[in-house]
Amino acid sequence: MKSTQILSFFLKVFLTQQLLGYTITTATPNEFTKELFLTPFIKAGQIEQGRAAAEDNNNELSKVNSNVAIKSYSGYFTIDDVYNSNLFFWFFPAQEKPETAPVILWISELPGFSSLRGLFLENGPFFVNENLTLKDRPLAWTKTYSMIYIDAPIGSGFSFADSEEAYADSSEDEATEIYAALAQFFTLFPDYKEREFYLAGKEYAGTFIPHIALHIDENNGKGPLKINLKGVVIGTPWIEPLRQTNTAPFFHQMGLIDDTQLDVLKAVEDQYHKAIEEKENLIALEYASIIYTGPDSLLAKFTGYKEFTSVLTTDEPQEVKLFQEFVNSKAVHNYLHVGLHKFKPKNRHTGARFATEFLNSHIDALQDLLNKDYKVLIYATQFELEETHLGITEVMNNLKWKGSKEYLKTKRVVWKVEDDVAGYAKQTQGLTYVFLRNCGDFALAEQPVWTNDMLHRFVENKGFN
Repeated sequence: MKSTQILSFFLKVFLTQQLLGYTITTATPNEFTKELFLTPFIKAGQIEQGRAAAEDNNNELSKVNSNVAIKSYSGYFTIDDVYNSNLFFWFFPAQEKPETAPVILWISELPGFSSLRGLFLENGPFFVNENLTLKDRPLAWTKTYSMIYIDAPIGSGFSFADSEEAYADSSEDEATEIYAALAQFFTLFPDYKEREFYLAGKEYAGTFIPHIALHIDENNGKGPLKINLKGVVIGTPWIEPLRQTNTAPFFHQMGLIDDTQLDVLKAVEDQYHKAIEEKENLIALEYASIIYTGPDSLLAKFTGYKEFTSVLTTDEPQEVKLFQEFVNSKAVHNYLHVGLHKFKPKNRHTGARFATEFLNSHIDALQDLLNKDYKVLIYATQFELEETHLGITEVMNNLKWKGSKEYLKTKRVVWKVEDDVAGYAKQTQGLTYVFLRNCGDFALAEQPVWTNDMLHRFVENKGFN
């Protein structure tokens, strides 16, 4: 999720103690099918039966304007029997060459946010139009890659538990539950076990993904499951707060604040940085709230923006409300085998549990991943307002790993797609850093041709020049 939104969550929960609990839909139970728990099938060795039960077989819902039925599977993997904690997943085998296509797991952008945001808003096979019907996405990642979307951590989206004891409090906890889900996924879908596997996501996924990848790496030699992890893709990552919270100059460069407002903003940011350095996270969050959170924040008053996803937009895209309304329908609940569990696109309670680590540096995990020779693609965008390309570039230039010196010596190249400049790239020893033009937070939707080209080049080990 966006850093301003998670900051708002933290402040509401920790500073005002306004906690949100679980609710279910008010519809009568006989209108909904029961949720589908796949773990019992797996434990009983009933793999084919479980896979058949998970298949999404509502032909009308799975058809989009091309009238092509899109195959998918969905349901729950139980993570902890004691607390009845369950992660929801939705899996789309690649539409083209599913027998060889790499598998990509999409990680949600903030703790408490559903991964279905990525599916419906950026890279899934369809999106929701104004009539609350599905339309196919011409350049969906699901065309050439098998995509897994998991609502994690528990409490996000359709995932749930009977006790808060099951909730994750850290990226390490998140990695553990994701790995438990993947172990069950590859048991249910053994044909995909040998495929190349990638983790992908944006923003706070920049914190989650290195920890998940390292957890996979650590466990690959310990049991029968060996995930064929090749690398990670992280867009506009939130990973090194001290280098990424100096946003005032970027707002000024974009013409969104004047010189006087710049001075005011920098003064508060200085206090913000001091609190981060002293590891006074709650104090730091108070300063962050003054800068970012709500209509009375400095940036809201200075710019008039309601959301800070991009220079190009001042509010949340309409598509967000459309997909949430669509997913909350009875038909979709039944199609996805989730029963009465209400869809929580942004669960404040879940997100707030990560307050203690939100302003910590997680750069060591990324450096460890690079030193283990996994491929890493980081991309920044021209108009992202929070995880700005200025801060991300500073993070990249200060990475400490075995390829650091070569990376700093490597020249950035102009990257073109169909004779148009899509952006710029630096590439060395497994690390690729891409700057994307003319897009902000929703880069995959705003520039689908360019971002698909970027992904294909990375996965297929092709250069950008």
